[in-house]
Amino acid sequence: MWGVVYQIMAEETGHTTEEIHECCKSMFLPRSLFLGDKEVNTSKSTTILTTAELEDYLRRVRIFAQEQLNCFIPLPNEAPIPF
Repeated sequence: MWGVVYQIMAEETGHTTEEIHECCKSMFLPRSLFLGDKEVNTSKSTTILTTAELEDYLRRVRIFAQEQLNCFIPLPNEAPIPF
């Protein structure tokens, strides 16, 4: 995830991989918590996702990268598209 997915997106956008990670979490893993009567918007941690949840998250990130950033992110064991 960090060495391929986020790295490709970071190179395409000029953001750091940490910034990409935070943006993707907020878009694809949002959640709201209530502290007293105050609603706080946050995101779920990727470290607690099940294998199926992580695969779904990465699928959604890849689709976003392709459609919005016009960058290809290969699946594991898939060769990158040559330029």
